[in-house]
Amino acid sequence: MTAPAAMTAAHGRPILEIRNVTKDFGGVRATDDLSLAIAPGELHCMIGPNGAGKSTFFKLLMGTIRPTKGEILFNGEDITRLPPHQRARRGLGIKFQNMQVYSELTVFQNFFIPLRRNHKPSAMPGLVADILDRIHLSGLEDELVRNLSHGQQQWLSIGMSIALEPKV
Repeated sequence: MTAPAAMTAAHGRPILEIRNVTKDFGGVRATDDLSLAIAPGELHCMIGPNGAGKSTFFKLLMGTIRPTKGEILFNGEDITRLPPHQRARRGLGIKFQNMQVYSELTVFQNFFIPLRRNHKPSAMPGLVADILDRIHLSGLEDELVRNLSHGQQQWLSIGMSIALEPKV
């Protein structure tokens, strides 16, 4: 499927383009000639039954697996062969189902990891407070992550993704 020309014209150049991406695992085709264009500010949802290729799509997008054919463009740049860390540095972020939190650290210390790249330590308390307010975990900065409920840890993981300030 290809994005309608009217959509890209109305919103400008897509921030993310998937062009004819196919991924084969041996004799199994997980994605088949997938094309998608997403303009800045658009929100999309992907639904489907188990085995439909949703997780494969996101692994292709983040670079943890490579497509059999096709290309992935981010801000007009071909990122198909870039490793995950280079995609993240360009502004592509994802929050997987498995949490990426550090249970032996405090909530605040967990935020230090994604924030340290773009912010001075003196700015971090305010930034952390803002994110905690957005994810409804205000007041838990000094709590050890292992003491949070599973749901709170999931929200913390989402907050850490937000702290990276991804474009997508």
